[in-house]
Order: sequence, then structure tokens, then C-alpha cells
Amino acid sequence: MNAKSIFLGFLAGVVLTVAGLFAIRQTAAIDETSPNGADPIQYLSQPESYEGKEETSVKVFLLLDNAALANEISNKESGWYDGNTVMIIGKKFYCDQIITIKKPRIVGTCSHHTQSDTPMTIPVIESGK
Repeated sequence: MNAKSIFLGFLAGVVLTVAGLFAIRQTAAIDETSPNGADPIQYLSQPESYEGKEETSVKVFLLLDNAALANEISNKESGWYDGNTVMIIGKKFYCDQIITIKKPRIVGTCSHHTQSDTPMTIPVIESGK
């Protein structure tokens, strides 16, 4: 093997790695619009109480254009956030942000595919204020 073939093999590996990572990221993302341009959120005609809770805390793990995905707290004593996955609407979020939502209401649902390509429907919640 000469240096040229080693370089070309290395370059091909880098290109394929970048393309593979891009494809994985695309499958984990939620489409901001459906193919016909509609909002991906299926809104309820009337907001409902979210599981009868007066308050809940969530930890943001994925930022979207106008929303964020977050995990609900599952163990308050230990501070574990591996409960239900929810979507919260808004623009001022950051990763690992902890948000307390008073009188949470479900305003709709959103369907997407997980990184392992499993279909998932999650609630869209907001504060009842």
C-alpha cells in the first residue's frame, strides 16, 4: 500500500462517519412540520389537567425550534429525571434546564420516532398558571 491509498481510505472513513452521524441525528429529531406543512402537534379542543398533578418538574434534554423535550422527575428525594417524556412549548430553554410547572395542563400530543426508530407519542404540556 502506498500513502495515496491510505489517505483515500482515511478520507472515505471520515466522510462515511459524518454521513452516518447526520443520519442518526435526523432519525432522532422531531419534524417541525409534517409533509403537508401542518403543525406536528395534535392539539386538544380543550386543555386537560396533566395526570391530576398540581405541580411537576421536568429536565430538558433536547431543544427544538419552538419547544423542548424533557423528562419528568421520577424521584424527588434523589432528583432523578427519568419519568415521562413530555414536550414543552417555548423558545427560552437550554439543555439540562430544570423547570417547575405549576398546574400542568396537557394541550396536545406529538408523535415522533426515537433513536432506535420506535414510534412514540408524547404529551405536550404547559402551565395552567
